[in-house]
Amino acid sequence: MESIFAQTETVLIICNKNFEIIFANSSCEDVFLTSKSKIINKELYLFLDNFKQVHDLSIKSLDRNISYKLHDCSIRNQYYSISIKSITYNSQTSFLYEIFNTSMKKEIEEQHKLINHENSYHELLRNLAHEIKNPLGAMKGSAQLLERKTDFQYHEYTNLIINETNRLKDLIDNLLSPYKKRTTMRANIHEIIERVIKTILVEYPEVKFIRKYDVSIPEILCDPSQVYQAIFNLILNGVQSTEENCKITLNTKIKINDSLIKKNSSSIEVMIKDNGSGIEINDFDKIFEPLYTTKKNGSGLGLSLSRSLIYQNDGVLNLVNSDSFGTQFQISLPNIQ
Repeated sequence: MESIFAQTETVLIICNKNFEIIFANSSCEDVFLTSKSKIINKELYLFLDNFKQVHDLSIKSLDRNISYKLHDCSIRNQYYSISIKSITYNSQTSFLYEIFNTSMKKEIEEQHKLINHENSYHELLRNLAHEIKNPLGAMKGSAQLLERKTDFQYHEYTNLIINETNRLKDLIDNLLSPYKKRTTMRANIHEIIERVIKTILVEYPEVKFIRKYDVSIPEILCDPSQVYQAIFNLILNGVQSTEENCKITLNTKIKINDSLIKKNSSSIEVMIKDNGSGIEINDFDKIFEPLYTTKKNGSGLGLSLSRSLIYQNDGVLNLVNSDSFGTQFQISLPNIQ
């Protein structure tokens, strides 16, 4: 029995009648963030915030010889469901606990709620889009005229203006037609990020970018313009929240078994961290709401739009943490390989 328990990916713990841990498989280490050797022979209450409920249901399972399931049990600020069953282990009466992470499910449900909430603002966005779209043609035409009349050394900047007006036009077309089919293709996430950096540096040349790329990351299947816009909004927010000596750290990696994306699948993860003033803890639950902003001249559309764009590419955008030392966001996109 022990060899079977040890091999399963499910988090398993066995306690004796005194609620001392007598067995823990390797999966426990990811939940409790410590080695098995530091879990064995410890009392269960040291690891569970909801220990009293677990204790009471364990006694019931022993008395009635049935299993129970406890939902929303807190372990290290993550939520889990725990299946509780009395068993005989090594010839002694014991309790078997199967632990399942439900934080991901809660996060996905919350994001679905926010996406539905955003639908009520589509009409407003479309009206704004009409007003913005009108000058774009003149801007592009002016840039093309400048390109013909200026030296080659300035063409980098005119090309940037033309490319950005084209991108904004595509973005506005998507706002005007929210159910338009996405243009998906294989794309290199690092190339998308580098395009964003190049654009940001034109207006904010003093910003320092720290790149921590996993070069082994494969291409993703996405709408590159949508992913570009989402990353652009996040980085711009970070830059604008930093008064001086702005640093943006960009970290990419492959995450295995990312249930935020899909069960038993992997994802491409992009972490974007700034060293700005941070977000007030009371605003954590509001920052992705359309039109909600704490900036003096903010529109309240950047983060909401970013989450919606990532969601349209079957991904997830989360606020990881924020304090007086800066803010960190995480983008997870499906790994197609």
